[in-house]
Amino acid sequence: MNSVSIKILAVAAVAVIAVAAICVFVLTQDNNKEKMTMNASLAVCGNADGDYVIDGEDKVIIQHIIDKDDGYTLAKYPLADADMNGTVDQADLDLVNKILSEEPCTIYHGVDDGEHGWAFVDTKWPINRAATSGNLQTLMLEKMAGIIERHIYGVSYSEEYGIDAYLYPTLQQYLGHSLGPSQKAYDTDLLSQCKTDTGITALIVGSVPKNAAAIEDMGIDLIRLESTTADLDRYISQILLLGFLFRESTQAIEIGKWSENLYAEMQSKLSTLKQDQLVTAVLNVGQTGTLTYKGSNYVSVLLQAGALYPDVLDVSSSPAIGDWIYTMDFDMIMCMRNSTPDHSWYGGTPDYERYFEAVYNTLGLTEPYLNGQVYAIGLDMPLPIRIAYFSQALYPDLYGEGWADQKHQEFIDKFFEEDFDTSTLDFLLEYKDYKDKLTFES
Repeated sequence: MNSVSIKILAVAAVAVIAVAAICVFVLTQDNNKEKMTMNASLAVCGNADGDYVIDGEDKVIIQHIIDKDDGYTLAKYPLADADMNGTVDQADLDLVNKILSEEPCTIYHGVDDGEHGWAFVDTKWPINRAATSGNLQTLMLEKMAGIIERHIYGVSYSEEYGIDAYLYPTLQQYLGHSLGPSQKAYDTDLLSQCKTDTGITALIVGSVPKNAAAIEDMGIDLIRLESTTADLDRYISQILLLGFLFRESTQAIEIGKWSENLYAEMQSKLSTLKQDQLVTAVLNVGQTGTLTYKGSNYVSVLLQAGALYPDVLDVSSSPAIGDWIYTMDFDMIMCMRNSTPDHSWYGGTPDYERYFEAVYNTLGLTEPYLNGQVYAIGLDMPLPIRIAYFSQALYPDLYGEGWADQKHQEFIDKFFEEDFDTSTLDFLLEYKDYKDKLTFES
């Protein structure tokens, strides 16, 4: 899988109220430096109109460009160059026809290579069998795309996090047979054996491994996901990509539309707030009790939920904790945590003791903590659901009791095969409900 000439730059603009967060992909062609923008879409060459699918409408656009019709140029429709050779001609129509007939071919799609930013790369298509990183957010993207049960044949995972038995029952067979020492590292001998035994042709990763070249040399394409992204458009685009790569697009498209509708509903509600009604919150993600810097993807979840974030945390990395936290003006404390082998959000056993203790160790003497304004949600939940829970915690009067649970249940009923009941599971942990159970405070 080799990077080719078109690069994508991600430009994110997040408005706290009134205006929805926008992620724009700017595609720049090396030969003319012209640019165009598109919102969440299937970032696959041949998808000329930049929507959710490759279909006959894309062929029409490609033909217009070939015929040099007014208003139709490669600069305006860069994805029309299906074979990525710098021109639009009959070969691009031929490749789109192969895709439409599901004929094996090489396609070109957007991916974050983890080093140079977004780029287009080539992948053997369709993918029928793949291995994956066991990163819980990567697995959630795959679950939302509907590819795990039929298409995943190996996992490299970290013992610390395991593989959630409630969300991923079919992956439990791979426990004890990791394809590498962690969710970010892969053993080439084990991958080679997996390829021989199962016929995998791709490996889905959350970051580019050091031995990427060796993995690709054995005929395994790397599918790089930005699993920690908090931009909903880019998140949806990755689900659409996975659905397309494995010919499982139906659920991916439905989730994209559902998520956009949910976000629009939240933004409509948030737009009714006045400036003096906005809540300032801080975020803790690490177990050591650090505060997350404003530019983090994790904080972007909180911002999209409608929070303000302290200016003192508008730095390049998470700052060392000091007495300055007591001069910081904020109203609430939020945290996000992954499931672990013994503590599953969807299994009803989140590790509330560990979560709240990490916050206590850093912020236990601050006014918001003493006032009980502390909340925790699951990091391995779908991004739109995380935004919904945070938004309800920030503005409970705006949404009403149980709103986020209702949306979560709707999502589960539509897209998950498992029978989770949000009325019996606690996905938004509120400090006041757990205070009497916290041993570290006694």
